[in-house]
Amino acid sequence: MYNIKSGQLLEGLSISEAQAVVMVIPKSEKPNWCVWIKGMNEWKALNYVPELNFPLQRNINYPELPKEQTSSQVIDGLYDYELDEDSLKEFIDRQHERIVRRFKVSIERDNKVFESHSINVSVGGVYLEDPVPEWVVGYCNITIEKPDTKEKIRLAGAVVDNQKPDNRVRLSFTPFAKREQESQLFYWLAA
Repeated sequence: MYNIKSGQLLEGLSISEAQAVVMVIPKSEKPNWCVWIKGMNEWKALNYVPELNFPLQRNINYPELPKEQTSSQVIDGLYDYELDEDSLKEFIDRQHERIVRRFKVSIERDNKVFESHSINVSVGGVYLEDPVPEWVVGYCNITIEKPDTKEKIRLAGAVVDNQKPDNRVRLSFTPFAKREQESQLFYWLAA
């Protein structure tokens, strides 16, 4: 990826990593970026490279937003999961409210897929039942599936740093551009 105004060059990115970069580029800056992928004859404007624009065109079919949020709407259908005291300490000062719910979670990186289930999830990330394999590095695609309706949502994210190699169970999602998108995801997860 190359920024024609600033001269910034980002080399050696996988498609997943480039998608994550695209998600955080401000909309006003996107016209300044060009992309070249092995096999292309020349550089193309970012907007004309469909494989990098899935985050920009992410269509999530959320249920209708509730008119009034109550605690019973959030709690309804949640699974009980026993966490030890040490596990609870790491969730005390969270930016996003955690929902204790078991979703099927698929992680895709470089044409490999790892599947597990969530222990809990928030707008900021997911805590898994099983450790993520070593081949999941950098940015990846994370698909969350509801067990009852089989509805799916696909997000970009990465394994959280500073976890023990045999206990990499936390992933963070790439931040949303708008607060409204965070709210929509929260209600989708809680519904």
